[in-house]
Amino acid sequence: MSAPVPDDSVPNPVLRISDLSKTFSVHGQWGRRPRMLRAVQSVAFELGRGRTLGIVGESGCGKSTLGRMLVGTLDPSGGRIELEGEDVTALRGGKREQALSRIQMVFQSPYASLNPRMRVADIVREPLDILEPGTGKEDRLHRVFAILQRVGLTPDMATCYPHELSGGQRQRVGIARALVRTCSVVVCDEPVASLDVSVQAQVINLLKDLQQEMGVAYVFISHDLAIVGAMSHDVAVIYLGRIVEMGSANDVLSEPRHPYTQVLIDSVNVPDPAAERVRARRILTGDLPNPMHPPSGCAFRTRCWRAQSICATELPELESRGGVGHRVACHFA
Repeated sequence: MSAPVPDDSVPNPVLRISDLSKTFSVHGQWGRRPRMLRAVQSVAFELGRGRTLGIVGESGCGKSTLGRMLVGTLDPSGGRIELEGEDVTALRGGKREQALSRIQMVFQSPYASLNPRMRVADIVREPLDILEPGTGKEDRLHRVFAILQRVGLTPDMATCYPHELSGGQRQRVGIARALVRTCSVVVCDEPVASLDVSVQAQVINLLKDLQQEMGVAYVFISHDLAIVGAMSHDVAVIYLGRIVEMGSANDVLSEPRHPYTQVLIDSVNVPDPAAERVRARRILTGDLPNPMHPPSGCAFRTRCWRAQSICATELPELESRGGVGHRVACHFA
């Protein structure tokens, strides 16, 4: 799988995120006061039509919370989500639902995200039944069979139940469900994490082909840097809810400047066993901070070998470093 060619320009972004945040109130036991968990903090980015932004980070960094806010299953605590110039966060009721219908999602597990009691055709047709009830039944069925064929499923699979399909086929059903209606953005939350490596490549190539044909934009959430590099035009690295590095996939993955990004890349195994045995790695010291009580200043300083006194007192801003559009939140990057 070859990586897409990066393009630094973002004319007329289809999705603009500004200062997006999400805070959860965690209730204490035995009458203790609730504690605040800042899962996502001041996230901002722009996504152009037909482009893919990869979101990378450790488990618990806020990737999935960000994805759920984009599709509307979680309400932001602050910030704006603009879809094709329209502020979705300011809408209410039916107008909000109609706007958010242009952002679809492909879930991580193809086993848990499909209703086991529904046939494939019914699963894929469900968005049309809910959002386009005035469309004729024959037209809806025609669109269902057309998208099933496009994602590589045969017509006879339309009458199957999910348990009769393989994991890769189920994920293709999830992709068909997301794209059966015209949409602008698809949030892919670890869409190949539970699939075999050979099937992962097939699904990734399918997503890239569909993007080229339909011009849809992807927010691709994953912990697998190899897959992110093959799929994404741009990459954002998140640590404890904040973006610490962002830029083109080539800049971020080939020339990482933030210590956290460097450690993530070092953690990826090299296919050559001899090179894997002798290569030097950066090893983090210390434990992952408690997200309820993150460190002052730079949250990564308690695990960083570059940390100095300024890191404890000042929060580094996400500033341009290196290549065009390559931004890093580090005092010493």
